[in-house]
Amino acid sequence: MSQMIYKNKYFFYDKNFQLISKDYYDFSGELVNKSNYENLLNEKAELVKQTEFRAIESSLTDSTEIKYRVAPYETFGYLYDENGHLIQLNYIQSVLGPSFKGVTECKKGITDKQATMDLNDKLILSTQFKCLEFDHENNCTKFMTLKNNQP
Repeated sequence: MSQMIYKNKYFFYDKNFQLISKDYYDFSGELVNKSNYENLLNEKAELVKQTEFRAIESSLTDSTEIKYRVAPYETFGYLYDENGHLIQLNYIQSVLGPSFKGVTECKKGITDKQATMDLNDKLILSTQFKCLEFDHENNCTKFMTLKNNQP
């Protein structure tokens, strides 16, 4: 499947606020893809792994029997410090088989650095960020790129 720009994405969550599915719509408002998510939590109820499975496009025309791919579209792994702050996010994109991976390092739960690599760990892109604005819950709402390096 080629990369498609979607007009709208609708996110659906369970009662514990875990992402469970996503619907993708094109510019005409037609449903063009769906995703289901599997979430793995640790003993502290922190999300440690999230896997997205995309629908098989040909099954979207039959809304009663949508089928999902067995291989994941993308997988996220989350690592936390002893205080529950996110310290690292690992990402694998698997569009038609594994294609690239990313590592995001965080300080006190805020994105600090990102690196994108091929599956042989060859660096594709490295970026460092600084947070410029925070909301009332101390979530970073505006970033500035400090360094953006390509080998």
